[in-house]
Amino acid sequence: QGIRKLEMVPEETIANIHNPDSLVITENPNDSDYVYKFNDWINWRESLNKSTKSNIGKLSRNMDKESIEIVPVDLRKDEGNNLVRHYSNVWEVKNSETKIAKIQLEHTAIKRLLDHANTLNVKALVIQAKGKPISLMIYHQPPQNNFIIFNHLKCDYSYSGIFDFTFMLSVNFIHNQEPKRYKYFNAE
Repeated sequence: QGIRKLEMVPEETIANIHNPDSLVITENPNDSDYVYKFNDWINWRESLNKSTKSNIGKLSRNMDKESIEIVPVDLRKDEGNNLVRHYSNVWEVKNSETKIAKIQLEHTAIKRLLDHANTLNVKALVIQAKGKPISLMIYHQPPQNNFIIFNHLKCDYSYSGIFDFTFMLSVNFIHNQEPKRYKYFNAE
């Protein structure tokens, strides 16, 4: 039947799909997906907006730096998949049918992502404070090589600023593993 035409993808993007450095990637605050520069989160004190810096700084000051540990999770093994599924449930607050429906939809998305973890090279990081998990980041690297997609972030919201803190720690961990490899990340 032939190949279906791609829709909603600019022709310039298609023409340069194998040459990503020729594309300019910018943040669009009106979009539900956000593209950020890795360096902005590595140098967060100088680069991020006041509110985000405040969230990260507040939690950083309240945490004993030696007590923070970033634990990579091997999703190629059942134990890793089970751990991610467990933590994706731990911090949920199920307070209404709408919330429950949204949580079930997200759990289905996580399950589907984990089902293809090997093919998509999906990875996960568990952030721990004093040995206690406080957040989970699930991410993968698409074939274009210069960016990461953060697919799911789950965290214990009793820690004020944990959302931004997890982004910052995840970006820095990935950067330390492969310095200067990634320029951007997409937060879905």
